[in-house]
Amino acid sequence: MRKSWIALAIIALAVGVTAGYRLGRPGQAHRGSQPADRSHETPERESEAAGPPGVPESRPEKDAQRPGIESDEAASPRGDSAAPTNFTGGPTLSPRPSHDERIAPTKIPAAPTQPNAIPPAATTPATTSATTPASSIGPTTSTPPPLNEPTEPAKEAAKTGEADDPDSDRRAPTLQFLRFDPPETKGGGTAILTVGSVDDLSGVKLVYGSVRSPSGSASVPFAARDATGNGEFVATIAVPAQAETGDWYVAALQIVDKADNSLAVAFVRATVPAGGALRVASDDSDSTAPVVHRVSVARGVVDAGDKNQIVVDVDDDRSGVALVTGAFQSPSKAAFIPFTCTPNGEASWVGDVSVPANADCGEWTLRQLRVVDKANNSAFLAMDSPQIGHVGFTVSGGGQCDSDPPVIDGMSFAPAIVSNAEAATIVVTVTAHDDASGVASVSGWIEGPVATNGQAPRINFSCTPDPRDPEAPMTARVTVAQYAAKGVWRVSVAQVADKAGNTRSYNASDPVLGDAIFNVE
Repeated sequence: MRKSWIALAIIALAVGVTAGYRLGRPGQAHRGSQPADRSHETPERESEAAGPPGVPESRPEKDAQRPGIESDEAASPRGDSAAPTNFTGGPTLSPRPSHDERIAPTKIPAAPTQPNAIPPAATTPATTSATTPASSIGPTTSTPPPLNEPTEPAKEAAKTGEADDPDSDRRAPTLQFLRFDPPETKGGGTAILTVGSVDDLSGVKLVYGSVRSPSGSASVPFAARDATGNGEFVATIAVPAQAETGDWYVAALQIVDKADNSLAVAFVRATVPAGGALRVASDDSDSTAPVVHRVSVARGVVDAGDKNQIVVDVDDDRSGVALVTGAFQSPSKAAFIPFTCTPNGEASWVGDVSVPANADCGEWTLRQLRVVDKANNSAFLAMDSPQIGHVGFTVSGGGQCDSDPPVIDGMSFAPAIVSNAEAATIVVTVTAHDDASGVASVSGWIEGPVATNGQAPRINFSCTPDPRDPEAPMTARVTVAQYAAKGVWRVSVAQVADKAGNTRSYNASDPVLGDAIFNVE
């Protein structure tokens, strides 16, 4: 099962549109509670998925096209946390934030290190953002606490002794070392990355992240496995054939233990630990992303349920274009239609844009475009880019013109109390309604007591209506791990999507999630 999730995550990294979609800012709430509807706002920036985004690096040659959309370069392969891609119900969750290397991440204190362990670099909290595709726009800024200063939740846990409970895992894993073997390779070659990590109680479960090029224009995601059971996780890093010459390095790393505590660290070349850099030499080094010249659609007006076609004129000076993806946004800004293009001649790529049967009527606009070359260099274009700023089409009708997101009416857990002496199963029950096209899915994540490094353990859930009784409550099963942190676990983020692709998001402050808690004893 884990292998299938890892495969899905790596595929999502390649497409960079679907599985990396984010959510987290509340939209309008359930009946009887009406928080502000922020679905129309420009989403805030999140930090990186594979943990954690690195410190921004200047990339003027890439920024000329548009330096505002984030790269989903390290999506999580966590089997218990990765929500499935949802094509019919709009954007899906990502268990950990994603990253734009051009924007500085929010930092939180490092976890206490064990003797001889490598001190972690700046870490990234598990933040959320507005519902939007992975390539979201706009920076999130905050003043981080000193790197070695514990967070208030961590101080409280230490004061009450919760972190020292021998049967409650409240400490994240620690990074021991990084090693590339061999430490040098040619473009098109491979190297084995070994990540040494230890955990004080439940044991390390997953290690994943990304390796970045010297200029920061390209990255290679990885998911490592513990082949021997000795805590050394290994991953094969396949270097692109015309990779940029220089030091590629581990830029993002996330280590997750079996109780779902995670250590998310980020590095730049100057701060990556010894052994965390791979020297690459290419005969034809490519460090420049593809260039988009023109974008158009085949039809200016379509009916709901029809297909349109997008045409992207793009070329690359050396390795050649490898991937073109993007998304259109609905008039109400509550829905997205992702697309992936295929080559159609020397410098043209085309893709089908499948309009939902009950899509919102009015003008759908091209929200974002991502192009990648065969050396993994990427460029991102946003709505204010001259190439895509006025690209769109009109949905004239043909369906219900559904522009209203669905609503979650209630959510609960059974049983409400479980023991962490062994793994336990809890059933999530969700009631939701949609007045037009119908509910397609509900997904989200549950967070437990904050670990000593300031990050909360997280379990994802996802459920869909029973096709035999679509109005009935939906259910999903989640597993609470052995040694899971004792205390209150609650739904931190939930997203509901309808069959027209409209989505609405909730967070823990919304009253509809007030009963969505359980206790671990």
